[in-house]
Amino acid sequence: MADIDVSSHPHRGIAHMLCLPFVAFYRAMVRMAENDPRYLELSRLCALSDDELNAIGLRREQLANHVMRGRVLY
Repeated sequence: MADIDVSSHPHRGIAHMLCLPFVAFYRAMVRMAENDPRYLELSRLCALSDDELNAIGLRREQLANHVMRGRVLY
């Protein structure tokens, strides 16, 4: 996932200090999302070839629905 690098920003004054809680929150949300079992399963399935997916009865366009078991997130 993308990451925000505030250390390379030339202005390290009050603006930098005010950004730190938001950067920490963003990084925590990314870690939570990346450690979600559904995300890990989707990543594993996406790494398979089309032939491997076909062998387990899935098509690439079905992966998200398969992992989410028909649930929709808004």
